[in-house]
Amino acid sequence: MPRNKGRILLSLLCIIERIHIGYGTILSTAAMDVRNTANPSQSYTLLASQGEFGRYPPMTAKKNTPMSVALSPEDDPLLCNNDEANGISSDTSANSNDTLRQKTALLVPRGTCSFERKALAAQRLGASAIIIYGNLASRYSINSTTTITTTSQDLLFPKPFYDYDCNLTSSYIPENLFSFNPLPYNSQINDRLLSGSESDGNLCAKDQPNFKQTCPSQKCLLTGVRKNLGSSSSSSSSSSSYMQACCAWDTYIWLYADSTIDNRTSDSLITIQVFYITMESADILLQTIQSVPSQYLTLTLYTRYAPESSLSSVLIWILGVFVAALAAYLSASDIRLASAYQYQNKTINSKQSTNKITSNTRWERIHTIHMEEDDKNYHDKDNKEGDDDDEEEHDNHRNSSSSSSSAPHTYSQQHSDTVEMTAVTAVGFMIVSTISLLIIFYFKIYAIVKIFYAIGSGSALAQVIWIPLVSYLLNQWNILDKGYCYVQFLDIGAVNRSEMIGYLIAYSLSISWLIVSFILPHPGENFFFWFLQDVIGMYV
Repeated sequence: MPRNKGRILLSLLCIIERIHIGYGTILSTAAMDVRNTANPSQSYTLLASQGEFGRYPPMTAKKNTPMSVALSPEDDPLLCNNDEANGISSDTSANSNDTLRQKTALLVPRGTCSFERKALAAQRLGASAIIIYGNLASRYSINSTTTITTTSQDLLFPKPFYDYDCNLTSSYIPENLFSFNPLPYNSQINDRLLSGSESDGNLCAKDQPNFKQTCPSQKCLLTGVRKNLGSSSSSSSSSSSYMQACCAWDTYIWLYADSTIDNRTSDSLITIQVFYITMESADILLQTIQSVPSQYLTLTLYTRYAPESSLSSVLIWILGVFVAALAAYLSASDIRLASAYQYQNKTINSKQSTNKITSNTRWERIHTIHMEEDDKNYHDKDNKEGDDDDEEEHDNHRNSSSSSSSAPHTYSQQHSDTVEMTAVTAVGFMIVSTISLLIIFYFKIYAIVKIFYAIGSGSALAQVIWIPLVSYLLNQWNILDKGYCYVQFLDIGAVNRSEMIGYLIAYSLSISWLIVSFILPHPGENFFFWFLQDVIGMYV
């Protein structure tokens, strides 16, 4: 009983520890020191994220050389106009600006084309680094499946939870205040209506007294959700169509590579530094560029310091080694018990043979005489009664009489079936499991992994949580936990009440998790899914 209580308490503590407190995001692994050489007191540092392409600068600012900063060309502000079918044109004359001087970081807004194409265009313009920054306009796009796109009805609006969160801030604004010309989004008109505080003209912050606390980005995105709320009393608009605006996410992102670019050629290999900064950081940097002359402004890009090893990784390694060693030690308990028993008998026999050789010989002779007398008595009884079944009893009698001299052998016979896996079986299991994993990941049949995970999780949850819990409750309620039914399938045998109820609850949860994972397009956003997945993973 105390063991079950301790296991239940440990399970509850582990569940509480696994509860999520907030949302995760990409870490800002890089930074840039913005320095005003004419007025060093106006210098500051901005954080940035990196990607899976480009060159990573050395750690710390002291190991890197300062560079100047420049905006993207006016005729190609997004660096997407010189795309070709399978790459980017190497002709830099496609841009009105001449090739940039060395040690220049190009500041480019996000949107229209991939991050890697922007980096390739900046590299071919002669930039030493590219800094891509987030903006509201990049989250809107045109539906390419329509034949004619003329209104905002044909736009693809930002995605909920991925680009914005209406649980933070949500407002309905007259739609005719916004402009979608040119398509898909007019940032010059719309951004000032969706950015900053209420005093700055942000319509999303209107009638939101705690907007600064509830919306950390201070920016909103239009969701495309429309409502007819009648004429607005707070504006001169007579339009009855209102569009929802919600708080925009402004987090660091990981710059993924473009799979359509062939990186096997040297012309498509990115060798410059590639950074990403948030909308908030971009506003600060753009304001500095406008107010400080370019000859006095420098940027130093570097990777933030990170230790090659940490105490946590060492502790995790020690814990893993300890668990593996403990599992190996406990799994060999039967072998250790048999070896200790054999060693004890061997030691006793050795002492007896050394100290009482004569006595042992005498007792062996007496034992032999008794065995001969037993054989004689048995044959006499067999001749009188002629019962064949007594011979089996005689064999059992002889075996039991000699059990004292062969106890270690008998023990090893009784426990010989405990060692089931041989070296050949282990190697075969490794080969089969490796081939199965290769097939699953090569053919991308990841759904079968979820099925295996659900089956294994049901058994783990039942054995660790539900069977001990149900057994404890049955004992508390004075209900006998006896055999509930007998299962002949796979020679399972008798199943107790606690086992029946525990497995039923556990597999109901695991099957529910499996159904949710297949039905919902984004199951990770469902509380039941990710919470149960974390609990299952912990106990598996």
